[in-house]
Amino acid sequence: MVGVTPFFGALFLFFGLSFFNLFPNRNLGLNIALTYLIFTVSSLMFSSKQDLVDIGYLIPFLLFLLIIGYIFQPFIPSFNLPYLKNIIASLEFFLTNINYYLFLSILIHLFLITIFSLVNRKR
Repeated sequence: MVGVTPFFGALFLFFGLSFFNLFPNRNLGLNIALTYLIFTVSSLMFSSKQDLVDIGYLIPFLLFLLIIGYIFQPFIPSFNLPYLKNIIASLEFFLTNINYYLFLSILIHLFLITIFSLVNRKR
């Protein structure tokens, strides 16, 4: 689980920025600091290959939980479709809020890659 924690931590940070409307705002200094924070967090959210070995264990575990939930659905009263619809709506709200910050981090990274490749060509 250590390998996937930075990814989910970054997603929750982006959600917090969106939920509290912290970025963008009228304060230039805060915008610069938050842009740097978004860049730094997005750079660190993907772990090394050795840390991502845990994903191999996570996928079968999630599939197992889904199968168990599907099999025992009639016997678990709290696992009915209205709750599932609420979970899907919450997930959609979460992903909609973080899309802007993920796109911004991709733009920052592409800009820096372009600048560094242009500098290296001139050498």
